[in-house]
Amino acid sequence: MYGQQEPEPNNAHLLWSIDLFNEAYYWEAHEAFELLWKNRLIGSTERALFQGIILSAASSIKWILGQDKPAIRLGEKAKTKMSLVLSDDTYNNPIIDVSKTAENIRDAAQSGHRPFVSLVT
Repeated sequence: MYGQQEPEPNNAHLLWSIDLFNEAYYWEAHEAFELLWKNRLIGSTERALFQGIILSAASSIKWILGQDKPAIRLGEKAKTKMSLVLSDDTYNNPIIDVSKTAENIRDAAQSGHRPFVSLVT
């Protein structure tokens, strides 16, 4: 995307970001979710959700590179963000199944398994 205008952070961009993450294109997903993250209100639950996914992507990259300590540290940060998201019982995302995604990311942070974002069905 070098030299191109940043895409609009809309639902199509969110779905594209999820696809990148779920297909293990973690660096690309990190970049795609960052656009969504920085366009959300500071302190909002949705911003925390996107930051948790970004941190999980970064952790996954570190696991792939065999850098266990940084992977664990980033995974712990992702877990913390997901706990913040889950503590807001009023938050609902129409596309992302927040509780399943948080569970997946928290599990991946501890096990090094591949995380994924669950969609609302």
